[in-house]
Amino acid sequence: GDEEKDFDIQKNTGTILIARRLDAARRSNYNMTVRVTDGHHNATTQAYIRVLDMNEHRPVFLKPLYEVRVPEDTSPWKDILQISAQDADTNTAFIQTAPSSSIWTQRVECLVMTEQLDYEMISVHTLIVMVRDQEIPVKRNFVKVVIHVEDCNDHSPSFLSPRYEASISNQAPTGTEVIRVKALDKDMGSNADISYSLHSGNIDNIFSIDPELGSISVSKPLDLQPQDQFHLTVKATDQGFPQRSDLCSVHVHIRISDQTPPVFPSDEYLTEISELSILGTPVVTISASSPAAVHYGIEIQKHLDFENCSSYKLKVTASTTAGASSKTLVYIYVIDENDNAPVFQQKEYLGQISESAHINSMVMGERNTPLVVQASDADRDSNSLLVYQILEPEALNVFKIDSSMGTISLISPVDFETKPEYQFTVQVKDSGEPSLYATEPAKVTVRVLDLNDCPPQFSSPVYEPSIIFPAVRDTEVVRVMAHDADSAVSYSITEGNLHNVFSINPDTGVITVNDVTEISPFYQLVVKASDGLYKDAATVKVNVTNLTASDLGFEQIVYSASVTENLKTVKTLAALKATGCYLNEPLIYSVMNPMGKFTISQTSGILETMGIPFDREEQDIYDVVVQVQDMRTPPRTATSQVKVFIDDVNDNAPQFLNLPFSMMISEASEPGDVLYQATAIDRDLGENGSIMYSLEEDYNLFRIDPDVGDVSLQRPFDFEALNKYVLTVLAIDEGEPSHSTVAQLSIQVRNQTNPVFQTLLYPLKVPENVPPFTTILHVQARNPEGYRLIYNLEEENASKHFHIDFKTGVLTVTNPLDYESQAMHVLTVRATDSVTGTFLRGLH
Repeated sequence: GDEEKDFDIQKNTGTILIARRLDAARRSNYNMTVRVTDGHHNATTQAYIRVLDMNEHRPVFLKPLYEVRVPEDTSPWKDILQISAQDADTNTAFIQTAPSSSIWTQRVECLVMTEQLDYEMISVHTLIVMVRDQEIPVKRNFVKVVIHVEDCNDHSPSFLSPRYEASISNQAPTGTEVIRVKALDKDMGSNADISYSLHSGNIDNIFSIDPELGSISVSKPLDLQPQDQFHLTVKATDQGFPQRSDLCSVHVHIRISDQTPPVFPSDEYLTEISELSILGTPVVTISASSPAAVHYGIEIQKHLDFENCSSYKLKVTASTTAGASSKTLVYIYVIDENDNAPVFQQKEYLGQISESAHINSMVMGERNTPLVVQASDADRDSNSLLVYQILEPEALNVFKIDSSMGTISLISPVDFETKPEYQFTVQVKDSGEPSLYATEPAKVTVRVLDLNDCPPQFSSPVYEPSIIFPAVRDTEVVRVMAHDADSAVSYSITEGNLHNVFSINPDTGVITVNDVTEISPFYQLVVKASDGLYKDAATVKVNVTNLTASDLGFEQIVYSASVTENLKTVKTLAALKATGCYLNEPLIYSVMNPMGKFTISQTSGILETMGIPFDREEQDIYDVVVQVQDMRTPPRTATSQVKVFIDDVNDNAPQFLNLPFSMMISEASEPGDVLYQATAIDRDLGENGSIMYSLEEDYNLFRIDPDVGDVSLQRPFDFEALNKYVLTVLAIDEGEPSHSTVAQLSIQVRNQTNPVFQTLLYPLKVPENVPPFTTILHVQARNPEGYRLIYNLEEENASKHFHIDFKTGVLTVTNPLDYESQAMHVLTVRATDSVTGTFLRGLH
């Protein structure tokens, strides 16, 4: 029973000894078996040992310090803290005092509050708690307990005064402090944090209060307020829970300052007055309140005019003797009176209407828009409401005018042939009281547009002229005339004009001799006059009579004269004199074939030009036939010829042929070889048409024959240095002043191994409606090396409309062509040797 060897026994005497220190707490009872032996026999007995505990340990609190926070409104006799202690001795009872003694029957005890706490009196309670055991000797221990009383919002804020009085000037600027109120709170922390606010009486938020400081200040101008005192209620609220508050009253008296400006009862005044009011008429009376009342009046000083100024904006200032002032606005609106007459925008109006127009059709003006007779009136409203009217009764039978719009429309048919134009006047008045009229009515002209509703009609159904044989080309046979009331007439010969002997001017109706090679003695022509829609016919019977031989004749059978081309003044060509007549016998001279360029004096025989320029390049000789006739019965007739030669003027510049110049030559060409002949022509004569050739830049390689235009080589080519030359060829005539022209000759020098085109220029004409993918040209080149050639177009945009087959050189159209957008396309075809890479260009 002594497994831990706490005891020992003397073998001879049987005395049980304590072998080591005993601990009742560890083991308090032992039941040991004791055996005795004499060497042969054994005997045993039981030894019961009880270890008594001794008070050797001090009680110990579980914490070295106890702290607790208790709200001050906690009710008495409530547990506020648990205190625990322990003792290593067994079966130990505890006794505690704090500050009165009580016996703990357990090791955990509660601290109980016996009275109401008050934070404001004592905020921290410190207790010393003792614990002792009941053993002998008695052992004790102590611990500190700190009780923190927490403040509760159990006090309301309290103003230092329930009523405050303050006064402030009505001129005090915004932000000025009026008074500062103060409230206190016995609580602590947030329970004592006070926030101030204006509870009532703050009309229009005139005042504001600092929520922390309680400072009441001005937030809006006081001089705008009608009252002289304010009764404010200020509220002070703490931040506890629940919140507590207090109120106080603040009486603010407003002192009127000497600097107080007058006060207008209104920020602005509105009034109206007629523009015809006489000078001195009162307009409006305004007033401003101030310590000394002031009244103001506004009256007219100058005549009013609504059209110049329809309203006025006045600024009125009221001032005190101390210099304080205030302003107000006065708006005066001028009432319009009918004091302005209407005014037409134009004095004259031009319109047109077709003779085929229907009833109620509008007369049209410019740009095919309705003609509008317009007037303006500087007045307003009904005073500017205009009414238009046509004055002439005759015009009112044909036209009517919209009284408000001013548009004119047709009320009865019009006929161009009866009356091609109408003129009338339009008056306008306003709708004021009384009505005012324009000082002068507007003139309106309406032109009737002709409609081709009248056929042409010859003045005579039959014409019977005669001409003298032998006939002269361009001799006037007769002038036929057809009248058409509404259209131009075109003349033509429809029948009987065998071999086109005669021709007729389609505009004038003059029939002239056109061919004198086969003249018959009689012709019966049918002449047509047409206006495009209608036509008429007349018969022209032409008798060809032989010239009867007589003594009447001219001094010369043929006269000769000359005139310079391009001359625009009248020139006398010849004075023709007749023979075989009495002195001063009346004779009549006439030009049989004037051709619109020659005229002769009927009595004097002076032949002149008509001032119409001649063009020698068009015709250089005119054979003018002059006829003279006396007044005898039957009359004698004679003719003479005047040859008029047109002198040349240098008015034409040389023109190159076969443009553009382009050629290809071999680099093996030798000096002296003629490479190309540039050819130019000049339509003038003599020196005016004589051409000299020259080169602007010859590169020290080329020369040109100045007379024939042969371009030749002066020295051998250097192909590696340059293989293409562009020569500018100048052609100048020898006239005074001289004229010149230039052209470019493109010379391509080819290596003997380069591909060679059949021709360098392919001129080609293609209709714009050619279908896409149509073949238009087959370009071919020859390669001396025998390798295959590759064809392509050099221009980047050429592929938009054209395509060339790279193997065959076949050129086709790929997209539609448009002559109007681009009339010519210049394409450059390159033929490239597929092995060596050498190439050649050709144009088309």
